[in-house]
Amino acid sequence: MDEYETLGRLLDIRRETGLTRGEVARRMGVSVGGVASVEAALRSMRQAPSLRVLQLYAEACGRRLVIRLE
Repeated sequence: MDEYETLGRLLDIRRETGLTRGEVARRMGVSVGGVASVEAALRSMRQAPSLRVLQLYAEACGRRLVIRLE
């Protein structure tokens, strides 16, 4: 799963749990515009979000991002 697939899944989780961008932003410690920019990366596919941003977004949605290297 690449960064865009991960972000897409996280966006689905945010919507499924009923969290707003504002709630996610507050939990991440960023602005609502920052969350909107992260989510816009999924549409533009120009700049993939960093692993740290994906981790913070996952935690804000009550999940944990796990990366496994085998």
